[in-house]
Amino acid sequence: MNVLFISPTGTLDNGAEISIVNLMRYLSEVGINVHNVFPESQHSTSQKYTETMLEYGIVGHPVSTVQWWWEGAPNSKDIRPDLLSFSYQYAVSKIRQIIRDKEIDLVISNTVNVFQGAVAAACEDVRHIYLIHEFPFGEFEYYKHKIEFIDQYSEAIYAVKGELFNNLSNYFSEEKLKEFIPYSAVKYYENIVGEETRIVSIGKLTERKNQLELITAYHKLGRPDLPLVFIGGWEEDYKQKCDLYIQDNELNNVHFLGYQKEPWSSVTDQDICVFSSSLEAFPLVYIESILNGVPTIISNNPGHLSVFDVFQNGTIYPLGDCDSLAIEINRLIDEFSFYKAKARAVVEECRKFYKVQNVYKTLILDITSEQVPVKKSLRDINFLLDFSISKKEFLNRLQNQVSIYFSTEEQPFSEENKKVYPLRYEDKIEIFIDDNITELRIDLSELPSIYSDVRVYIAGNDNYLNPIQSNGLQYKNGYIFLALDPYLVYDVRAYAGKTACIEYASVMSGNLASSNETEILESIRNKFQAVEILKESLKERERELEKVRQDYQTIVTSRRWIIATKLINFFRRK
Repeated sequence: MNVLFISPTGTLDNGAEISIVNLMRYLSEVGINVHNVFPESQHSTSQKYTETMLEYGIVGHPVSTVQWWWEGAPNSKDIRPDLLSFSYQYAVSKIRQIIRDKEIDLVISNTVNVFQGAVAAACEDVRHIYLIHEFPFGEFEYYKHKIEFIDQYSEAIYAVKGELFNNLSNYFSEEKLKEFIPYSAVKYYENIVGEETRIVSIGKLTERKNQLELITAYHKLGRPDLPLVFIGGWEEDYKQKCDLYIQDNELNNVHFLGYQKEPWSSVTDQDICVFSSSLEAFPLVYIESILNGVPTIISNNPGHLSVFDVFQNGTIYPLGDCDSLAIEINRLIDEFSFYKAKARAVVEECRKFYKVQNVYKTLILDITSEQVPVKKSLRDINFLLDFSISKKEFLNRLQNQVSIYFSTEEQPFSEENKKVYPLRYEDKIEIFIDDNITELRIDLSELPSIYSDVRVYIAGNDNYLNPIQSNGLQYKNGYIFLALDPYLVYDVRAYAGKTACIEYASVMSGNLASSNETEILESIRNKFQAVEILKESLKERERELEKVRQDYQTIVTSRRWIIATKLINFFRRK
C-alpha cells in the first residue's frame, strides 16, 4: 500500500508535525510505503526533518512555494494574486504527479491549513483524509469558511480528541468525523537528581503560549529564591515583552535556556512544570510532563483540558488569573513531596496506554482498509487542473518580481518580512515606513539586469535617497547589475511614519528581457569580467615591478655594493 502525507511546515517545531512523523514511522515499520510532501524551508530544524524522513524510511518530496497554507491563514504573506495562484497550481501539479508515479492509494492532509492534497486526490480519484489539529476560532477562525470544502473533499475527517472533536461535531456528520490522540515518542528522564526546586516551562516563547502570564504570577509569588526556567526558542517581539517585564520588576532569577534538542534532560526530580498557553489542541509537552512524572500546573484552555480528561493528572488554574496561578505554584512547592508522589503514581499506567497503535487505532484501520474513493465533482474537470508546471518554470516566475524587505534593530532582513510586486518595464511603488523599520532592501528581480532609472525618495520631499549598499554599478541615474540577486539597501530610520516612493525603469531586466537582450547583457558582463581580469593583471605587474625596485634598493644599499663602488672610484682616480 502507498500513502502520501501532506505536511504543514516541513519542520520539527510544532506538535502536528512531531505527532504525525511518529505515525508515518509506524506505518513504514509495518510495511506501508510512506511518502511525504512538505514545503521547502530554511528553518533551523529543516535539515533534521529531512534526516528524520531518511532514518524512518519515509520518502520526502519537498516542494518550492511562495505560500503553502490557504490564503488568509495565519502568517500569510503579502503576495500578488497571480503569483500566489501560480504557486498553488504548481503544488497541485507536483502532488498529482507523485500520486501517478508512486501509485498512491490514500492522501492524508496533516493540517486544515492546506488544500493542495485534497484537490490533487480528487483529480486523481484516490481517497483523502483530513487531520485537524486547530480550533476554528482565534488565529484559525478563517477556516470556518472552508468547512464545506473540507467536508466535500474528504472520505474521513479526524480531529484531536476532546474539546476540538466536540467543537467540530457541530460542523461535520457523526459518520465522517472521528478522533485521534497525537503521539510523541517520549524519552524518559525521571532519574535526574536536582539540588533545588525550580519552576520550569518548556516550549517556544510566543503570544499563544502565554509565558508572560507565568512570569507575572512568579512576580506575585514573591519568592525570588525560586528559579524560573524557560526551555525553548522564542519569537523576538514576545521575548522583548518578557524581558521588559523582568527588567521593570527586577526579577533576577529568571533564566532562558533557549532551544534544547532534548529539553527534558534539563528537568530534574525536584522541578515542577507550568504551562500557561492561551489555546492548544492536545499539547504534547503536557503529555511528556505527565509521562516523566513531573508535578504539573496547566491553564484551563481547551487543549489542556482534553489531555487532562485522558490522563487525569495535573493541577488546573483559570487562564488569565495570575493570582490563582501564584497560589497553585506556592501550594505545589510547599507540598512538593505529596504532588511528586501523585505524579509518579500514574506514570506506569499512562506509559502503557500511550502507544502509537493505541492512540491512532481508528485512523490506522481507516488507512489500511480497502475502500472505494467517493467520486468528487472535481474529477469530471480534472483536465483543467493538470498544469504540468516544471520547477524551472515555477522558479523563473518567482524571479520575475520586485521584492522589498524590511529590517529593524532586532530583526534582520528575512523572507517573513517582505512585500512582493510584479516586475514591469517601469513602475512606481509606495511603501509606508513603520516606526521600527531601519532599512529597506529592494531586490529588482533575481537576475542580471540594466535599469536606466532607479530613484527612491520620501513623498513630499524632492531629495533622492542614496543607497548605503548595492551589488550594482551606478550609471547616470540607473544601475547595471551583472550578478544574480540585484539589490539596493537604503537607510530609512529618519523617515518613520512617512511613505517611501520607489521608481524604476528597466532597459532589460529579469525574465522580461528578450533572448537578444539577454545576449547583450551577457556580452556586457563578459566585457566587465575581461576588464577585471586586465585590472588584476596590471596589479600583478605593478607588484612585480615594485619587487624589482625593492631588490635593486637592497643591492645598492648593501655593504658589499658600497665597498665595491669605493674601490672602483679609487682606481679611477689613479
